[in-house]
Amino acid sequence: MTATDLEHEIRSGRLSAEHLQRSRRGQFVVVTWQELVGTTTAGPASGMTAIYHTRLTDSREHLISSSARLLAGAVDAAPDAEALALQLLDFMPHPVNHTAMWSGVECVEPGNILTKGSRGNYSTRRWWHPPSPTRTLHDAREDVRRELIAAVELRTGMGPNFAADLSGGLDSTPICHLAGRSGRQFVARTVASRDAADQDMEWAAKAASSIPGLVHLKIPAENVPLYYSELDAPVAPTDEPATTLLEAGRQFVGLKEVSSNAETLLTGVGGDHLFTPPFALLRTALQTQPAPALKRIRQASLQNGWRLRDVLASARPIDYPTWIDRCKNTLDRRPSLGAHALDWDSPPHLPAWATSNARDAVISALEAASRHATPLSQDRGQHADQYMIHHGTRIARVLNEGAFFHHAIRFEHPYFDDRLIESCMQIRPLERSDPWNFKPVIKSAMQGIIHPAMQLRQDKGAGSVDKYAGLANNRQRISDQIENSLLAEMGLIDVSRLKSEIDGAPQIAVLTEQLDATLATEKWLRTAL
Repeated sequence: MTATDLEHEIRSGRLSAEHLQRSRRGQFVVVTWQELVGTTTAGPASGMTAIYHTRLTDSREHLISSSARLLAGAVDAAPDAEALALQLLDFMPHPVNHTAMWSGVECVEPGNILTKGSRGNYSTRRWWHPPSPTRTLHDAREDVRRELIAAVELRTGMGPNFAADLSGGLDSTPICHLAGRSGRQFVARTVASRDAADQDMEWAAKAASSIPGLVHLKIPAENVPLYYSELDAPVAPTDEPATTLLEAGRQFVGLKEVSSNAETLLTGVGGDHLFTPPFALLRTALQTQPAPALKRIRQASLQNGWRLRDVLASARPIDYPTWIDRCKNTLDRRPSLGAHALDWDSPPHLPAWATSNARDAVISALEAASRHATPLSQDRGQHADQYMIHHGTRIARVLNEGAFFHHAIRFEHPYFDDRLIESCMQIRPLERSDPWNFKPVIKSAMQGIIHPAMQLRQDKGAGSVDKYAGLANNRQRISDQIENSLLAEMGLIDVSRLKSEIDGAPQIAVLTEQLDATLATEKWLRTAL
């Protein structure tokens, strides 16, 4: 397929490229950067916009796009077995987490730029680096406040009607308060929980009562589908799998009403990633503030039931390529709690139902990565900090595609704007989190804006009640979903072993974490073929 043919395919509707502009520049077919970022300021720091590239068959022409599906269609690429095997892991370490799902299609890592050499070859190089975490919270909070205000104003100024999520937590609530300053009326969606101990609805109602222009849409718990109850429902065609694919009915409940009067919905997604930073940042603090950092590590170890000696041992020096290579040796066993708290990350694991073929594919990918892998930062805490952001934006991209597919509404995530991320990353590790004060950065930055009572909140709601009930009520539906598994046909999972694990379910939390990754990958594969 030539570049001209590709343009024809896009315009004829056979290849989807909604909201994207194309332009020819020499041997490139590209999507313009302005269109990639749209109205947001999300870019290299967040990875909110993914960039993929591939070479046309029997041609020197190179294609670049924010859509891997588009490129796969252009070169008739098939889903890659190794990429599918990696998706079975409970988490994918850097850099294999940026493996495109189609053979011949490559992903440009966030913070990197794709360049063309004089001989027509293409390469990537890193051009964005995180700021040093040297500022106090007191000094940085005005910057955090200013950048969050700007991020919300960018999305709520003159333009399409907008709506917002209002969970009642410390992420979506500030977004709604700032949206209320726009002077425009907007709907805020709050989804109730079946958990009697969950106080999110009460907190949301308290906030809603003080936000001008807010029309509160409350979704009763009985209207929210249980987990796994809609496994046979259609899902959006996306660039990669994500567990949000499984729960479109839960994720998008109430959006039919919202989308009737709004084109975009502001979310609090990303707040956890910025304001509950990775524990590995305490290793960074050990080098600059050893005494208070060690005290904080002791406190966290007591709170989490970790053995202090295991936690401290995980701070030992080890270069990143060696750590990646060692991951292949622990795919089948889980370490004790806290044993990798200050390491590069916790080693990934394969589920019991992964086949030897899947295991070999993962080992091959890890060995290849270990030969060239460089961390996102030589500082272990900063590496983990960036990884969390990249993981969050990966999920958010899939969420966005699903929202547009099901309800023709676009999700906006102000917390993933680059300048806001950088403002948070500049804060000293010991001040970005506090075991005795939940999310101190957003509380400090939003003082005088959010409802004063929110300054007292020390937790957030969880979905564990629905999760366990969903598994208990839908075992047969899960079994039916994997009966004719495409992953099994490719030799990557053992269906009999998977059914046995579901029936036994000795550790529900561990099972569902691994089960969700497998089911999401299976659903994605069915849309891709």
